Amino acid sequence: MLITLRYDTPALFSDTTTFDRYIARRVRWDDDEPVARVVVRYTVAPDGRAVAGETLEATDNRLKRRVLKALEEAPAWRPAQKNGKAVASQGVLRIQLPEGRPMPRRVELIYR
Repeated sequence: MLITLRYDTPALFSDTTTFDRYIARRVRWDDDEPVARVVVRYTVAPDGRAVAGETLEATDNRLKRRVLKALEEAPAWRPAQKNGKAVASQGVLRIQLPEGRPMPRRVELIYR
């Protein structure tokens, strides 16, 4: 079996933390606001910009807008490399705020 990657070296974010934590720190979401989650697919372009793609989950549109704005304003990555050239790569951003609080479970009614 032969496995071929789309790149030789993966994209590298310049901050000392993960990209998810970096974005979460830049989004203003007070502790009295409801727990919300946003999951977004993004692409690191060959020029290092993180570009939002498909929204996989968004429990609150306000949080989604704030996360997308923070993603747009994020510093450039060192892009993935393939044969010595910068290439696009993808990732998934998962943000749940306020941090440390669990998502409420959906209420299910069962009629018998």
